[in-house]
Amino acid sequence: RSSGPGPRRIFRLLLERKYLESKTVWDLSMVPKKDANDLLCRMFKQQLIHMQEVPRSADHKAQHTFFLWFVDLKRVCRLLSDEMFRSLAFLLQKREEKRLECEDFLGVGGEVADLTAPQLKKYQALEAAGEKLNAAILRLDETLMVVRDATALEEREEQRWRNV
Repeated sequence: RSSGPGPRRIFRLLLERKYLESKTVWDLSMVPKKDANDLLCRMFKQQLIHMQEVPRSADHKAQHTFFLWFVDLKRVCRLLSDEMFRSLAFLLQKREEKRLECEDFLGVGGEVADLTAPQLKKYQALEAAGEKLNAAILRLDETLMVVRDATALEEREEQRWRNV
């Protein structure tokens, strides 16, 4: 994903100002033209930002058209939610693998007390990895709730403006 101060600055700028031409993005974001164009294209490919064509004339020629960048926050939130759900599924799968490894390590009816020192060390490492996965799952779940709440809030706000 795009990260760093440049992409964040461009994203926030587009959120605040809604629709901007490339030149305005370069000027206001204080990102060099070459870097800004590269960042805009990468963010566009990742579907974090979108482009709207506004023709100046009826012929729709490229040289007679404005190309405006914008952020569709609902779509970005859905994209992030989908990506977080995939990550959550991956973490849950890894946690289950670690749990099964721990069970296999002990065997049927085995006890931790029966393990030798090297085996105990490996078993504890597996348990620690499982705990780290649990913590990551909980953090991701919490973040997912925040994103979904923000999406719902944005939808309610949009609905309120339609009703005014």
